Amino acid sequence: MKKIPPSEQIRQEISSLLSQGVSGEVNILTELMKKGVQRLLQEALEQEVTDHLGRGHYQRHPDDGPHRGYRNGYEPKRLKTSEGQVEVKVPQLRETLEPYESKVLPLVGRKTALLEHLVQEMYARGFRLVILRRSLRTFMASGFCPAVGQ
Repeated sequence: MKKIPPSEQIRQEISSLLSQGVSGEVNILTELMKKGVQRLLQEALEQEVTDHLGRGHYQRHPDDGPHRGYRNGYEPKRLKTSEGQVEVKVPQLRETLEPYESKVLPLVGRKTALLEHLVQEMYARGFRLVILRRSLRTFMASGFCPAVGQ
């Protein structure tokens, strides 16, 4: 029996979200964005492992090439994104020729150049931290963007 890759599970969750909607005060657009970011990151991690091993899920390594290792499950990891916190399942490998380290994970959660520029611009214009905190609290309390407060 084949297991379903995490990216496919997320795709199914998105499909379910679109067909059944959300309950309560949850914003469907926010949830779709979070799931979309989660799926994008998960697919990138899975593709990195496929490239590292030189083969896809449930494919044998070629007889003419060196053995490059095995998939060995997943390790959950929470990442902070602009859409809020999302959980991805980081593929684990064993018996690889060289250690596997994701090139995607270190890029997530970093400040972008645009954000850095905006902060500098606000400071230069006299925007004080106290005013920023007050504005963010008001914004988060409004319930408009619950993911920002996480």
